[in-house]
Amino acid sequence: MRLVQACGASAVLSIGAGTIGDIFHSFERGQAYGIFYLGPLVGSVIGPLIGGYITDYLGWRWILWILAVTEGLILILIFFALPETFAPPTNLPNPNNTTLNSRHRKRFDPTSPLRLLKYPNMLLVIVYISITYAIIYIQNTLAELSFTDIYHVSASTVGLIFLAQGTGYMIGSVIGGKWSDYVLMKAKKRNNGVGYPEMRLHSVWIGCFFISVSYICYGWFLEARLHIALPIIAMFTGAFSFVAVLNSVSTYLVDAFPGRSASAVAINNLTRSSAAALFTFISVPFEEAVGIGLIYTIMICVSFIGVVCLFVVSYKGKYWREKINSRIDE
Repeated sequence: MRLVQACGASAVLSIGAGTIGDIFHSFERGQAYGIFYLGPLVGSVIGPLIGGYITDYLGWRWILWILAVTEGLILILIFFALPETFAPPTNLPNPNNTTLNSRHRKRFDPTSPLRLLKYPNMLLVIVYISITYAIIYIQNTLAELSFTDIYHVSASTVGLIFLAQGTGYMIGSVIGGKWSDYVLMKAKKRNNGVGYPEMRLHSVWIGCFFISVSYICYGWFLEARLHIALPIIAMFTGAFSFVAVLNSVSTYLVDAFPGRSASAVAINNLTRSSAAALFTFISVPFEEAVGIGLIYTIMICVSFIGVVCLFVVSYKGKYWREKINSRIDE
């Protein structure tokens, strides 16, 4: 049942990205995506905290009852109040014309997003996203063990510590979205008013730097058993930087694959979730093998591969995209 629930939840991320691509101009999408991502990012942080209190006072079954009721009400609201945002092209062929070549007729193909992986500007971007997601989920998995073992805090206190991460997500999502749009507009202005999606990627370099610094510091602050405030601050700065970068690269995928934005974000979600699942599974034996400080240092060193991938896309992506756009349409 948890698997079925996750399949339903995944639709929100893909369709939400497609909706943003439908109703916002490219220079507005960074801010719109930042607001949109507040839900899945902040919810995953405050959810366990709320669930803990519900379990303490009402019992764990009430978590499921409350979710069922609230999601049922939201489903009714969506069904009656959320309009279709996809605008079909105005030059559609006559539906009564039966002589059209069948290969031009659109058919539902659930595997079509996977074919986007053959395009380098898609593949290289999700390499970085997947690596950084792995780092985040290593932290999420090990944080309770680390803080309870080193600082001897209770499980409920660890839940409060995660609010630092959630606050970083909230502030970084909004500010990162505005920064992404600002960098795109400035680059477009310098290019005589001509813009293209890869310009947005130049907004990620500051965030990539602070992601590296934050998580290396976080690991070694815990390793050295320094004051508890220091790793909490590193959690905040890491979360802030992560979501600012995630906003830019996710919005880039929406911009770079017009008409396929939901598929682009869907394959992005597939790869990063797979990386998160894998490293959640191996995080504890990984830490036991190398130590809490070294695990984050190793992962940040691996993430440099992803940074190089983003750098290559920022300079070669326009050429690749123009070369393959006709094939995407086919």
